[in-house]
Order: sequence, then structure tokens, then C-alpha cells
Amino acid sequence: MTFMTLTASREYTDQINLVLPGAKIIKCRGYINNDEYSKAKAPLGSYKGKPSLTEDQIQKHLDKGGWIGTLIPEKHIVIDVDNKEVARYLYKLLSGEGYKFHLISTPNGCQMIFKNESEENKKIKMISKWFTSIGVIIDTRVGSTNSLIVFPTANTENREIVSSVEKVDELPTFLKPLWNTATTKDYRFPIPLLAGDRNQSIFELGSKIKRYGKDSHDLIEPSLKLVHKYFMIDKKGYSDYELQATINSITGFETPEQSNQVTAPKKLEKVESFMMPKPFFSQNNRLFKKEIKKVDGEFKEINALVSRYVPLITMIYEHIERGEVFYQISWKAECKWYQETVTAKTLASKPDLLCLADKGFSVTDLNGRTLIEYFDSFLAENDIPRMKMVDRLGKVNEEFIHPEITENISIIPSDFGYKRIVKSLSKKGNLEGWQSSVLDLIKDNPKALFVVMASFTSIVLEDLNLDPIICDLTGTTSRGKSRVLAAAASVWGESRGLINEFNATLNSLERKASFLRNYPLLIDDHNKAPRQMLEKLIYTHSGGMSKGRATIGGIHEDFTWNNMLICNGENSILNYVERAAGASARVISIEDFSFEDDEDNFFAMLSEGIENNFGEPGIAFLKAWQDRKNHLMPMYENFRDLFIKKSNNNDVLRRLSKHYAAIVFVADCLNTLFDYEIDCNSLVHLFDEMVTSNKTLDKSKELLNEILEDLDSDRRSIFYEYEPSHESKAVFKEDRLYLLPKYVKNFLGVETKQVRNDWLKKGFTYYLNQKNVAPDVKTIKHKGKTMQAIPINPDILTELGYDFKEEVVIR
Repeated sequence: MTFMTLTASREYTDQINLVLPGAKIIKCRGYINNDEYSKAKAPLGSYKGKPSLTEDQIQKHLDKGGWIGTLIPEKHIVIDVDNKEVARYLYKLLSGEGYKFHLISTPNGCQMIFKNESEENKKIKMISKWFTSIGVIIDTRVGSTNSLIVFPTANTENREIVSSVEKVDELPTFLKPLWNTATTKDYRFPIPLLAGDRNQSIFELGSKIKRYGKDSHDLIEPSLKLVHKYFMIDKKGYSDYELQATINSITGFETPEQSNQVTAPKKLEKVESFMMPKPFFSQNNRLFKKEIKKVDGEFKEINALVSRYVPLITMIYEHIERGEVFYQISWKAECKWYQETVTAKTLASKPDLLCLADKGFSVTDLNGRTLIEYFDSFLAENDIPRMKMVDRLGKVNEEFIHPEITENISIIPSDFGYKRIVKSLSKKGNLEGWQSSVLDLIKDNPKALFVVMASFTSIVLEDLNLDPIICDLTGTTSRGKSRVLAAAASVWGESRGLINEFNATLNSLERKASFLRNYPLLIDDHNKAPRQMLEKLIYTHSGGMSKGRATIGGIHEDFTWNNMLICNGENSILNYVERAAGASARVISIEDFSFEDDEDNFFAMLSEGIENNFGEPGIAFLKAWQDRKNHLMPMYENFRDLFIKKSNNNDVLRRLSKHYAAIVFVADCLNTLFDYEIDCNSLVHLFDEMVTSNKTLDKSKELLNEILEDLDSDRRSIFYEYEPSHESKAVFKEDRLYLLPKYVKNFLGVETKQVRNDWLKKGFTYYLNQKNVAPDVKTIKHKGKTMQAIPINPDILTELGYDFKEEVVIR
């Protein structure tokens, strides 16, 4: 690409004519009697009907501190990117692909100027905050409107022409606006793409291109290949082969608009197979109604058109969990049959029925009431087949729902995202292939093995009378955590559709947990989640029930689940919890994970195994468990007793030990059922390692250590010989440390009472039972002052390595 350098000595009119030939130059306010950036960009006075500024006029306006703007001329378009990092990556892409364009740097990002002479590009309007097919969010300024940009001058700080070319190219297809960010409010595509979120991010972007893009099949592959080439920093573990597999998965995946297209059953090929209720009838695939109307003074029978399609109720579904009734509506349009499953209320309420217009059904405000009459008569006239249905997976009443196993019950998800999960709970390969290409590769690593076993265990928690729990795998970056999560997903299906991201709302994760019900909820990289959400997630998930929400007429149905939440990250999820002792008993934290074998070939082999063998292990285990659980379950008690004993009366460990025992028990069951040769002893040793290395398992002790650490770093706050001039946190008297209750309460917050009681139980403090004060409080006299304080057992100070005998003199 040949750049033309624009020197400071070149006149502004020449610079503008070079970048935007024929552009009208106008005055912008700048910082004349103004100190707001947004107002500085606005035109100063009216410019309509006035000529373009001359060079002399420009200079006089700039001397006053003003800015100048240029109206975008016809056949030109400006792409505005308001993110400097994204702008750098986009520039790298365009330059690497040889595109010619003018480039202007702005305070927030950059502006790129292209031609828009093609018929398709001429249709682009001035828009704000739209996604392109490469995930970049852009604004546009086009020549067909009065769009303007601030032109760089000496007065515009951080705004300059970086480069210009003799002739710019037509706007590339992948930079055209595709959909408004407001349409997908919670969605953002990460640029650059980092390890850990690549698979899901690529898949979600491709799915949205397919949903919102015109000629999307021609757009998906080239766009995603550009993203892979220029936006993905580390391509290790995500090769061209894996990218193509993702593209194939997207292009073969049905979007919501396509999901109601079905092959018509033979009985639907002729409407005559159903009794049309009088006075309705069909003609030329249209629905009519015979009506008596007065015409020219006489009453006549006329055929009034009701709908351009003939809708049929082809199935009645009975929801086995809620007892509600749903109807499957079918209609034929342009030689294709369409189907939609709706609530009974939809066919009885005009506002609800009108929502079907979005699905292509011919309902309007005019014919809505007549259609309601027709559907009611159709139900009375016909003997319609009935079938049971569910709208979520797992254990529903006495049935355990799995799309590959369940018969005579239809799974009808209420949302496209759930349909994707159902589609992903599929199978490929066989048991032997999964064992040799996935399990055998990871089973010598107890931490990886534990996570995969947790995935199996999720479906037995309810049978073992255990609550939901979180299994958290942590370790340094690029050491295989995401691959282990994919291996855990491969137990039940295709990992791309089953692994979620933490860039989601708590409400959406609750709904997914409820939809999965007993199957594991897998979430990658909690480093991307807000700290506040992680703490709420720990308590919400372990409770197994969503937050209660009210409606005008009552309350929403609660979402419930009983499964494993399996996640990963560089730091333990418990590190994001502020002094909440209860969180430790809700998370099995497997820390310092790493694969010993970091050869590229190992990860490639594991990825290939996961890609080609999935779903069958979970199906086989589910069938075997349902058949033999009454015989297998008594063995769980032996494992539970073993790990309870190993918990050494630690309350947190005691609660976790039951779930840990369940995971080792399931590993033993898999050996019994399928001869997997899993070393269960390695999982027992892993528990011992967790007990000794994980400080969060004794949260009250950890909190005491934090208090002592705070005092050790701020000894001027300890009352030795002289009272501190600022806040007193503790007293040191006769070689003994006393904590002041106010300081402890401020430090521990709402956990104060629980933690202090735990200190008493563990002997960190003393049970004094002094009258009119808390049981761990003693009234002491020190240097003429009487105060209440909490004496700390010197043994725990020695164990934790603290010595407060040092005296600090404050005068």
C-alpha cells in the first residue's frame, strides 16, 4: 500500500480535498466558550445554503480556538471505531489483506474512509453501535445524508490523519453493519480473542451472523477465518482444522427462523384429512368463513377470507410437570410446512395470538378474533393426537429426560438457547473410542480425572440426597483447564454447545441450570465474571432454586436444579468472596492444576478425541444407573464414611466430604460397569492433598489469620504501654493478645457472630461465660482503663507464626 504523507505545511482545503474530494467544510464549535467534548464536535451555527469555508476563513476560525468539520461527500463512507485496541487489530487486518483506505486517529479510536459506490453499499445508512460480521462495533457516516466528521487540525488533540492513499477501496463486506448492539444487549465479541474463550466466542459470533446476516452462508466462513487469522493471539489448541469444524457446526445449525420448518406428515398433505368446522372451509390453501351479509338490500351468503393460510392443530401436548396444555399449529406456505408449539392461552387470547405474526403466520388485528373462533371450533370437531411433553431436561416427575433416550415424550424448549443445548446432548463415536482417546489421556492426572468424574456424578446427586455443588478447577493460564472442561462436557455431548461463558447474567445462568436440571452446568473462565456475581452464584447454585420474583397477580414459578456446576479459572472462585465463611462449604476447589505433559501433540490428541467421541459415555452410564442404582447406592455409604473420617471434625470439610465421596463412588461404579480401570486411590490422595493445601477449607481460621496479619502490619493500633493516638484494634497485656470487639465486628461484618462461635469451638479463643457479655469476652484493666476484649489463645498465634511481644512506643 502506497501512503501519501500529509505535512503540516499543506493547506487544510488541500488536505480535505485529498481525503474527501468535494467535501463541504463547515465551522464546529470546538472549545469556544465551551469545555465539553460532545458540544465541541457540533456545528457552529447554520451551514445549510452557505458555501464551503475558504482557507482564510478556516485559519481565522482556528485562531479563535474553533474546530472545522467536513460533510461526507457522495460515494464515500466513514467507519468509526470507538475503541483504540480494537482499532489497532482492525488496522492490522485491513493492512494484512491489502485494503486501501484513509486512516484518521481519534481520541477514542479511529475513522476509516472507504468508497461506497456499489448498489449494496449505497443502502447503508448512518447508524450507531452496530456489529459487523467480524465482531467489530462501528458507527457509520455516509455521503447520502448530512453526516459530518471533525477534521484534524492543530486544535484537535489526539485527532490526526495517520495515513492516506491515492485511491481508496470499496467498503469490504465484512465491515458492513449487520445488527444493532441494542438487539443483543448482553453480547460483546472479545477482541483480541484470548485462550479460554475462543471456541464459544467464535461459535456465538458465527451463529449471530447466520441469524442477522443477509446471504449469511457466504459471510460466515470468510469472516470467521479473518477473525481467526488476525484477532486470535494464541492459536495453540485452536487450529485451522478446529476452526473449520466450528464453521461446519454453525452452517449446519438451525436458526430460530428456520426451526419451525418441517417436513409435512402425510396426513397433512391434504387438509381434507381433518374436519373443517363449519362455517369455515379451505380453498386454494386459504381459510374462508361463510357469512350472511346484506348486499344491495338483500341478505346473501358470502365467502369471507379469514387467512391466506389454513392453520391446523396437529398435536396436543400435555406438560407432565406442570399439567399445562400446549398446541402444535401447522400451516403450509409456499409449498413448505411450518410448525409452532404454543400455549393454550395463545389460541384463546388475541394479543398472544398476534405474536405468531413474527413466525410468519397470517394473523392480524383484523382477523385475530375470527381465528380464535376457528381454533376453538377446530378442537371440538377433530380427534387430535395427544402426546406428553417437557420443556427441560433431567429428572421430571418420574422420568429422566435425555434427547437420545427418552421415548414418547417430546422435548420442546421454550428458547433458542435451550434448543442448542438439546441439540448438543448428542453422541458421536463409541464408548471404546472415548475411553482410549479421552479418558486414558487424562486419567493419570488425578485433578483432571476428578473433574471428568464430577461430570458423571451430576446426575446421581438427587438419588444420593445431596444438594447442588460447585467443582472449581484452577491453575495458571494455558495449562489445559479448558481442555479438561471440554473433556467433562464430552461425557454428555458436543462440548461447544454445552460449555458456557461467564460473560452472562446471573439470571441466565440460573435458567440454564434449571433447564439442565441434573446434567452438569459447565462454565469456562470465571476470571471474566464480576466479583459480586461470583459470590451470589456460589450461594444461588448451591441452594438449587432461583431468586423468587413477583408478578402483578402473584409470583413467578421458581427455577430449580440439582446438579454440578463445573468451572475453571486462574484463581479459585473462593478468592472472589469477601469473608463469607459459608462459601467454602459450597465449592470443591481443585487448585494448582497443570498437565504434566505439555507437548503440543498431547493437546492435539486430546482435542481430536473430544471432537470425535462424545455423548455415548453419559448415555451408557445413565442407562446403567437407572437399571442398577438400587444395587449400587449402598456402596456409597462406605465412601461417605471414609471421607467424613478424613475431615477431622472440620465442619467445612465434613460438608464437602459427602460430595467428594459421591464423585469417587461414581468412579468406582464406572469401573464396575465398564471396566474403565480408574485409579480411585489417586482421588483419595487428592482429597488428602486438598485438606493440607487449601486454606479456604477452614474459613474461620483463615479469617483469624487475616486479622492477625492486619495487626502485624499496623502495630501502632495495638495498645501496649501507651494508647494509640488513632483507632485501637487490640490490647497486648501480660504476654497475651486481646482483640477489641468493635474492631472484630468491623473486620468480619455480618459473619462476626458465626466466626466468633467457630473460634470458640476450635479453641482459638476461650469460653469465659462472664456475666452480661458475650461468652468469649473478658473485662480487662490496662494502664488505668477498663475495657472488654477477646483473649486469643497463644497456641494459635504460635501455630500461625505471630509474636506480638514487640512494643511500639507512641508519644
